[in-house]
Amino acid sequence: MVPEISRKVSPVTLTLVIINTVVFGLTVLLAPIPTVFGMMDYDLVSKGQVYRLFTAIFLHGGVEHILSNMVMLYAAGDLLEKRIGHVRFAFAYLLSGIAGNAVSYLYEKVSGVRYTAVGASGAVYGIMGVIICLAIRKVKGFEIPKQRILLALFFSIYSSFAIPNIDYSAHIGGMAAGLIAGLFIKKTHRDDTVINILSEDRELAEERNLQEWKDNGIR
Repeated sequence: MVPEISRKVSPVTLTLVIINTVVFGLTVLLAPIPTVFGMMDYDLVSKGQVYRLFTAIFLHGGVEHILSNMVMLYAAGDLLEKRIGHVRFAFAYLLSGIAGNAVSYLYEKVSGVRYTAVGASGAVYGIMGVIICLAIRKVKGFEIPKQRILLALFFSIYSSFAIPNIDYSAHIGGMAAGLIAGLFIKKTHRDDTVINILSEDRELAEERNLQEWKDNGIR
């Protein structure tokens, strides 16, 4: 059973959703300038424009594309950020996004196939990878039934290959990075007393203290 976490919106997750949405709006208004200068392009990355491994994370190819990614980001990101903290979440997100694009670049190099790509899918899949890893390891706060873990993993892999025009190599790279990152998370945000004291609001702290008093038989 997953412990109750504060219902307040996770700031990093919300910020990422806002940034992606604003960038998408600018992409529509200034098309095709943002996409041309920020998308993943094998030849341009090979010429030294490695910043594209980062910028492509915040670009999207259409309304359906950004909508699906932002819904997944909000759902998975809000859950994860509340349990591992803001800094670790942001690091996992960006690491997964960059790793996904790096794997996509390597795939193009090995296969000889050339395409351009944009999207936060690698980063989002990385967040899912962290959650799956922590659930498999049974880290506190991630007591998720194995059936749900397998279902999420199956759906992630299936959607990467079944849906046309999807950069599945970025999905796989991002999820792999997330799974690896999850191995280095030893305890959740809820377990870290110092972080809790600094970050929890007064109302949540009072509720927790009241529950402890009840558990100890104090009325």
